[in-house]
Amino acid sequence: MKYLFIVLLIWLFKEPVLVKLWKSYPVPTKEQAKGYNLDSSDWQVFIKDNLVLATSDRYFKPESLPFGLPKGCSSDFGGRQTIVSFPDGYLVGFDKGEWGGALGWFDKKGKECLKISDDQVVKIVRVDDQVFAIEGLAHLSTSRGSLLRIYKKGGKWQVEKYLGLPYAPEGLGVDSNKNLIVITSNNLIKVRKDKSIEVLIKDGFWSYGLYPNSLIIKDDVAFIGMRKGVLKYNLNTKAQEWLMDE
Repeated sequence: MKYLFIVLLIWLFKEPVLVKLWKSYPVPTKEQAKGYNLDSSDWQVFIKDNLVLATSDRYFKPESLPFGLPKGCSSDFGGRQTIVSFPDGYLVGFDKGEWGGALGWFDKKGKECLKISDDQVVKIVRVDDQVFAIEGLAHLSTSRGSLLRIYKKGGKWQVEKYLGLPYAPEGLGVDSNKNLIVITSNNLIKVRKDKSIEVLIKDGFWSYGLYPNSLIIKDDVAFIGMRKGVLKYNLNTKAQEWLMDE
């Protein structure tokens, strides 16, 4: 009944939509990707009630603090948020695109805030008792980024560069073996626990103007939201599908 109710809401309001209902196509060629660049839809993917959903609402916020920013916080605290919750507060990454970003800490009541670093944090994930984040920027001819490890030492949050990335990261997830899966502006990679990198997709078609913006993993299948559609990638078989809502 709950599933039917969600489907009814999606049908009434059109967004978000169930990705499983989309049509599957071969991955786009370079020329097709260039053509899709002119499309007006940028699809974000997320999971709700164990369902893979997508929305093209530019104002949609898959993650946000349960309160407004306290007064006196850093001016770098703005833009898109990514959050990991702890019993005593929240680690929050902020991404303002070409205008920068930051990593901050907020107490549970939303009355105190602390700037931890100036890193432009795109996504934070927890792997057991460790916390990792991706930071970086793809803008004009620049595409840079790194994987960060966030940890507490002496009661204070610290950040260290864990690994350099070949291009700017746009999304981060964790597979069933606790490897980190990263979508960058140019490729899809797996970062193993020994820090070795496996390139899953080299020179991705999305580098021709489809701007990936999100990645989620369900049952070892990665869904990557971008302009015009969603890339579905099976992490076990390496099979790829291009999904579109049409």
